[in-house]
Order: sequence, then structure tokens, then C-alpha cells
Amino acid sequence: MIPMYVLEMKKNLKDKGLIFWTLLLPIAFIVVFASIFGSDTTDQELTLHYVDTDQSDESAELLQEISTLENVELVKEESYANSVEQIQSGQMNVLFHLPEGFSNDGSAHLYYEQVREEVAAPMIAMLENLRYGLQAEEQYTLAQEEWKMLPWSLNFSRHRLIFLMKHKIQVES
Repeated sequence: MIPMYVLEMKKNLKDKGLIFWTLLLPIAFIVVFASIFGSDTTDQELTLHYVDTDQSDESAELLQEISTLENVELVKEESYANSVEQIQSGQMNVLFHLPEGFSNDGSAHLYYEQVREEVAAPMIAMLENLRYGLQAEEQYTLAQEEWKMLPWSLNFSRHRLIFLMKHKIQVES
């Protein structure tokens, strides 16, 4: 069995085309594709131009939250109309607008040119992640407030607490 294997290997090593197609070309493909599609470890700096026409504590708090994010640079724009013109002319990629009434209904607008959506995509994803994070934080705070209003003492084990919650047994402290 071994002599037959050695004979086949000698025969295959004499064929230069076989060596090229089975060894060299796959290695070349790995090197080429790794260099083209390799992971870029440098983080992209995102610039978010914004107009705050609401000028409320809530809008300032949101902008402060955005400014704490890594790789995000906030640039304040003075004129909403001028900023929209800059987006249309291609001088600006993305505009985040906090309109009057933001503190009442929480609506904010992100403007970008539709043909350049790939440029705006990282900013859209960042703002969506921030929104989901703030919603989760708000729900957690509300749950904590409701938890404090429960009519039982919390000085016992978690399992007993779950049992008491399932059976709606009130415990006097």
C-alpha cells in the first residue's frame, strides 16, 4: 500500500500543472482576497452635523449623549435651510435636525441624499443603536420604580420572591 502511495506522489510531483492548480493558486487566492477584503482595524470617524431649533434641556441631553459616543464628532450648524442646501449640493453628507417641539414628542429627523445612502448608513445605525439603548434604559428605570412600589419586603431569597410573585402573596414587613 505504501509503495503505491509513494509511486503516485512521485508521478504527481512531476506534473507542474497539478502543483500549480492544487498548491500555488489556492495560496495566491488566499493572499489576494485577504489583502482586498481584510479587516480594517481603524475605526471610522463619523461627523454628525446638527441643527437644534428646539433648544430645550431634552435636546441638549440627547446631543450630550451622542457626543459621548466613540468616533462621533458633532458639528453645530446655525441655519437649517442652509444645511439642507448643503446636503442637496453634496457639501454635507448627513444632517440631524431637532425641530421645535422635540421636547414634547421626541421626534428628530435625519436628512441625507438618497443616492448617498451608503455614506449615511453608519450614522443611521449609530442613531438606531442609541435609540434602542435609551429605550431599554427608560424601560429599566420604569421597571425599577414599579418594583419599589410592590407591597412586599425584599429581604428573602430570589426563589421565594418568585414564588410570592406567582401566587400574589403579600408579605407584611
